[in-house]
Amino acid sequence: MVRDYWVGMSSLVLVGVALACGGRAENQGDGATEPGLAEPSGSPGSVAPSRPGVSAPATAAPDSPVSAPIPPRPGEQPPDQPTLDPSVPTEEPATEEPATEEPPPEEPPTEEPLNPNCDPPETVIELVDQASVDEIAGCETLRGIWVHGPLDLRPLASLRRVEQWGIILDGVSSLAGLEGLEETGSLRFWSTTVQSLSQLSSLRHVGFLELAATELVDLSGLELVTSIGSLTISGNTRLESLAGLAVAGDMARIDVLSNPVLRDINSLTRITSVQQLAISDNLAFDQPLAFDRLTSLGALLVSYNPSLRSGPGFPLITTVGSVGVYDNSALESVTGFSTVTTAYWLQFARNPNLARLDLSQLVEVSSELEVFDNPLLDGATLASLASIPSYMNRVAPDQTTTIQEPCPWTTDEVCDELHGFCAERSDPACAPIFP
Repeated sequence: MVRDYWVGMSSLVLVGVALACGGRAENQGDGATEPGLAEPSGSPGSVAPSRPGVSAPATAAPDSPVSAPIPPRPGEQPPDQPTLDPSVPTEEPATEEPATEEPPPEEPPTEEPLNPNCDPPETVIELVDQASVDEIAGCETLRGIWVHGPLDLRPLASLRRVEQWGIILDGVSSLAGLEGLEETGSLRFWSTTVQSLSQLSSLRHVGFLELAATELVDLSGLELVTSIGSLTISGNTRLESLAGLAVAGDMARIDVLSNPVLRDINSLTRITSVQQLAISDNLAFDQPLAFDRLTSLGALLVSYNPSLRSGPGFPLITTVGSVGVYDNSALESVTGFSTVTTAYWLQFARNPNLARLDLSQLVEVSSELEVFDNPLLDGATLASLASIPSYMNRVAPDQTTTIQEPCPWTTDEVCDELHGFCAERSDPACAPIFP
């Protein structure tokens, strides 16, 4: 019954369409079947409905009426749309989250402008009054400063590094303000009244350290200094020792000169190499030195130390450059060169109490070997030294005097009168010079 209802409805729709087209259906004749449509059996003159979910043909035969869309049954989905199962929950269409607007990037904090006085065109800043000190307040790095007089250095509390030319403290009375200093190309104390270096406890590296005419008793405060390129200690009338200095490793130069109450420099015996070591004119210097770690020695000078009885020891040294040990009035023995095999230049002279000189392993001196005016040296030692090959061997057979007469070196071409070794007109090599 339902089927007959839908068939009838379809026929009515088709008749309405035909009438609307101007009665074109009348020209087809009675009982004719419309082109493109199959007449269902048992229902003459009726048109088969489309199945649910199947669309009508896309094109119709020429002159055939256009089929009107068939309304869906109650509860039925329209054609070409999927059937919805009420038992299956429908998915809500995804909703896009509204784009969140990112906050603008934070601007970097504004840095305080650098003090232009921290990098002046001149290499060394001379601080001659308190105003000039205040002008470089806040600087962490400088290229060089020269402090004239007892100025207040506390405005320099930010200073950490002084490069290249370093620091000259000339007549300074206090180091307050330099507590943060960590590194400097050089640090020079000239005629200062500073009595302690404790305010330099942050200092680690110094290219060149000079202590000249200070009132220091020792070097306490420099315990954390691990490297010093060169060291000069001179004219410090109250300096008794180098206690506080713990430097090790390689050094270029060490000069310890004219410190009247200085007794020892054992704080330096941890170094491993030095190009030049000079210990001279230290009236109270009397402690023996043992450089047990030193493996390289360029040049050594030990002179005018009237209290020194024993020369320094170098048990690891086999080759040395130049050595001069002279004018040490109390010196009794020099045994620190017993491992040396080759040297460039050696001189042992005017040591009136020197009785023992051990050069037992020495085989060659490439330049000069000079031993004279050491009256207590025995003949066997002298004979052994006189046989060592050298460009100019001047081991004097008579150690009671510097000038030899007659001249013992007459077979070479060296004029010994010019060197002060032989009496006048005693060396034939001098004849062309002194006819």
